[in-house]
Amino acid sequence: MLVDSQALLILCMLLSLSLAQDRWVSSEDKCGQVLGREPRNATGVFASSKGSSPWHATIYRVPSDPKRKFIQLCGGTIITKYHVLTAASCIYFDGCTPVDPKLYRVVVAQTHKALEVDPDAQFREVKFAKPHVNYDGEHLGYAANVALFYLDQPLILNEYVMPICLDRDPTRSQQLPSILEASGWGFDSSLTFSESLNEGVFKALKGNICRGAHRRYKKYINFDKFCIETPKGSIAEDTGSGLVS
Repeated sequence: MLVDSQALLILCMLLSLSLAQDRWVSSEDKCGQVLGREPRNATGVFASSKGSSPWHATIYRVPSDPKRKFIQLCGGTIITKYHVLTAASCIYFDGCTPVDPKLYRVVVAQTHKALEVDPDAQFREVKFAKPHVNYDGEHLGYAANVALFYLDQPLILNEYVMPICLDRDPTRSQQLPSILEASGWGFDSSLTFSESLNEGVFKALKGNICRGAHRRYKKYINFDKFCIETPKGSIAEDTGSGLVS
């Protein structure tokens, strides 16, 4: 969501995810390792390359008309070979009616919207979807907007498909990093929907700054939200995509 001249992006969920470091753990042998690029320190939006965001997943809904293509819904983050974390708002038709999990498809190792372009892409069905127990949509300002997808078959983990590391330190998870990364489709620099996956590096802004600058979104910036400052006119974010530090 592009917000006025300051280009603030209000996030629908706050995830404590990280690139590989000793303090981070995963149930898999490897996590949070990127292929073929150095860590980025400057903010901006960059084209994603194969393996540079191996934890990113794209969530689709199967259309009622079998002749139509899958409907792209949201982004997600691989946390194990069976689990993808996303936003709870992604699993409801109208904010309150759950979508049948059988209508979802999760695609990983995808860098182009045209699915046939990525030979390494993996497709999985969803066995069940579990939203956070405290999620109640717009009624509570989209608080606790987190959901977990359990896949019907395990992902084949490799250099292009890898879970993110999870922060097990409860004290650190309450701290807001100054620089965050996200992957998603969103808009490109010309404000048109991107056909390729993007990666963004953003500065984090505390909730009180967001609430003061953008009062119309005040009710949505609650205890588990914050904002990120994006390069003006460009966003590489999807609802449900995780932020990593």
